Amino acid sequence: MQVETTQIDEDWKPCGIPSELADVVIRVFDACGRYGIDLEKAIAEKMAYNATRPQRHGGKKL
Repeated sequence: MQVETTQIDEDWKPCGIPSELADVVIRVFDACGRYGIDLEKAIAEKMAYNATRPQRHGGKKL
């Protein structure tokens, strides 16, 4: 995958919640690569498990 690196303004920097969430995802993917974790499989397993649980189990407040 090629990432576009051209910036319109040299002082421009991505910021805000979307940018911070992108950083989180990047770090997660890095960790998965380092530790040999199949994230797609882990997500599918977790979603299948969660589907067996009742909504708002444990009485968590939203």
